Order: sequence, then structure tokens, then C-alpha cells
Amino acid sequence: MTAFPSRSSANEVPLAYSLSDVPRIASLSRPTIFRAIRAGNLRAVKFGRRTLILEQDLRKFLAALPAVR
Repeated sequence: MTAFPSRSSANEVPLAYSLSDVPRIASLSRPTIFRAIRAGNLRAVKFGRRTLILEQDLRKFLAALPAVR
């Protein structure tokens, strides 16, 4: 049986974020996050009643935002 690595390092990144954490992490408003999910620009997954944003999907979403010119 393989165990998950312990979270001993403060530099480790979570695999997924709850919807309440994403606005703070991404520096975007909660309505903006929900609009992005509804528009299909930000992928959300369900686990039971919880809605989660996978870390790689959040990075992909932020990387796809247009650059300031």
C-alpha cells in the first residue's frame, strides 16, 4: 500500500482548491470565478457536495488570460 507524502513542507501546493479558496488564491472575485466556470473557461469538479478546482486547471485558466498591452 502506497501512502500519500506528508505535508511537511510549507512550499507544497495543494492538488485542489475549494471554491471559497480560489478567489483569494487567484486574486479574483467570487462572481468572476463562477462566471468563468459557467462559461467553460475554468474547469470545476465535484466530489459529493463539494466543488473543487484542480490546481493545474487554475494555473491553465490564469495562463490563458490575455496579457496587458
